Amino acid sequence: MRRRNSAGPSPNGRSRSFNAYISRHYPAYWLKVDLQRKLRHARFLRSSEQAGHKLAINVGFDEARGVTELTILAVDHPWLLSIIAGACASAGANIVRRPDLHHHRRPRARHHRDLEGI
Repeated sequence: MRRRNSAGPSPNGRSRSFNAYISRHYPAYWLKVDLQRKLRHARFLRSSEQAGHKLAINVGFDEARGVTELTILAVDHPWLLSIIAGACASAGANIVRRPDLHHHRRPRARHHRDLEGI
C-alpha cells in the first residue's frame, strides 16, 4: 500500500501541512487576529518546530499600542499561563487582556500576552 505524502495536496486543494496548521487554532483566532500577526505567528511556529525546540519565546513591540508582546511556544501544562503571567507581574509588568488571546487545540500550546512596562 502506498502512503500519501503528508505535505501533498488534500481533497480541498490545500496542502496537508496547511490544513494541519489551520486546525491548530480555534475559529476565533482566524476571525480576530490581524493578518500580519497571523503571519508572524506562523513563521514563529514553523521555525521553532523545524529547529526542534520544545520551548521557544518571541518578544516583540506593538508601537501602535505601546506594549511589548510576549509569545511563548511550550508543551501545555495546566498552570503554565498563570505561572508566566505571575512571573511577568512580579517583574513589574502590567498584563493587558486581549480578545485574541488564544491557545492551540493540540498538546502544544502557545500563550500570547501583551505586557506593558517592560
